[in-house]
Amino acid sequence: MVLVFPVGPIVILLIWLVRSLAGRKDQTRTVPAARATQSRISLGHLFLFAVVYLPLAVIPAAAVAEQTRSSWPGLLSFAAAIFAICMGPRWLAWRVLGPWGLPAAGRAVLWLAPSFTLPTFRGNLELFSAAFGGEPKPQRWTASPWLLFTRVLRGDREGDPGRMEALLELLRDFPSWRLPWRLRGQGFELLAWPAIQAGDWEEALRRLAQGRGRGVRLLRWVASAHTGGSASPALLWLAWLLAPERRRTRPLVLAVLAVGDPDPSPPAHAPQEEAAARDGGVWLRHLKLLAAAAEGRPVRPSDIEAVAEDWEDTFRKAGRMRLLSRGAELEVPDVQAVVAGLRPALLAELEAVAESVDGPWPEPQRRDGLAAEVCRRRLNRLYAAVQVEVDPFLGRQGLQRKLGDPLAELERWLQFRRDLRRLLEASGEDALPTSWYNGLRIAACNWPVFLLRTYGLDAHWACRQMFRWSEAQARRMGDQEIARLSRGNLRQVRGFLT
Repeated sequence: MVLVFPVGPIVILLIWLVRSLAGRKDQTRTVPAARATQSRISLGHLFLFAVVYLPLAVIPAAAVAEQTRSSWPGLLSFAAAIFAICMGPRWLAWRVLGPWGLPAAGRAVLWLAPSFTLPTFRGNLELFSAAFGGEPKPQRWTASPWLLFTRVLRGDREGDPGRMEALLELLRDFPSWRLPWRLRGQGFELLAWPAIQAGDWEEALRRLAQGRGRGVRLLRWVASAHTGGSASPALLWLAWLLAPERRRTRPLVLAVLAVGDPDPSPPAHAPQEEAAARDGGVWLRHLKLLAAAAEGRPVRPSDIEAVAEDWEDTFRKAGRMRLLSRGAELEVPDVQAVVAGLRPALLAELEAVAESVDGPWPEPQRRDGLAAEVCRRRLNRLYAAVQVEVDPFLGRQGLQRKLGDPLAELERWLQFRRDLRRLLEASGEDALPTSWYNGLRIAACNWPVFLLRTYGLDAHWACRQMFRWSEAQARRMGDQEIARLSRGNLRQVRGFLT
């Protein structure tokens, strides 16, 4: 009996394998010698696919084709078998074993899942360990979207919100469809679950904004319903039926339907709370402002200016006398020194609160007041935060600092980008030419160059994002030289990644 099965997919697979191995040879000749042994091809999984997985798919397809004497059933069964073999282990690990509290079994299944590239193989294992339990394995962190999500999950668990802000900064101009399939769906679900469990629905919406997929859609609708949006019970149940992890998300849907329409009475108490805060004096309003900044809630410049103006009234003659009298009643030692040191302490606290302000801050009307001083110091800090990353690239001896691992450098670069964006939002677009020709153009172009020379393939994904951003800023400034250099470097990096 002669077995007949479709050979087209097998030929395509073999062509891809040959091209990948040829590309690997080219990479080892181009990448610096320190990284020449690094490969982006998972040869072990390719071997397993060719020796184990592929025969498992071919045999059923061949049997069906032999029985039906037609190529179409064989082709369909071949495609179904390939899909089950490629996707089944990951689905079992991510959607069953991990959520059910079996991380060791999930990691074992992921070891058997076909992965044709090392970043995908390592990324699945690391992100799975960060989500469901386990310690990081790599001795150095390469730069990839997988490990960036992994660091964010671990940082969220450790109470480090800076890594989350770095990821969201990258996603501002990095469309989610360019992320690996697992990240654009379940990756965003994992980011949102801590906020959902804490009841911070606005933060959950912010984390889900760039996500795609059935699970993300359901969680976004639930979060939207908790923040004042309308939710159709029929559509909500339909989204729940289509979404994964229905056992875990069912209580969320029931909670939304049990609440129903929001009660319009709570907002009526807001003016009463504001009046109570005013009656409590500037001390209470100051503490509420500090609490809002500490919790990560947005702070408006007008809130800071209002509290600063109240402190100005307190520091005038009548208010100062009341402070001195109250200190004397409480038998405070050296009450005059305490009152004299109150303004610098309050200024430092308002400066810390001002770090929570994003967006424009119009110049206060009183240019010699406390609010104006806080605004100026915030602007100076933003300038300094940008310049401190630019200065090491301006020396004649090359980079004047030691580079961290590729992922740490990517996070540092994203924070640098965020500082620059906040500076432009605070001071207007006129600040960009000043910063650009004060060394920003050199740092933007050279940062990924030094990173690429130091780490080779481990830094290629990060360098691609950095070169792309450098070219965009150069075009924005009309700097043809930096645009040309960044475009050429980006073309070279893309050659390594294809």
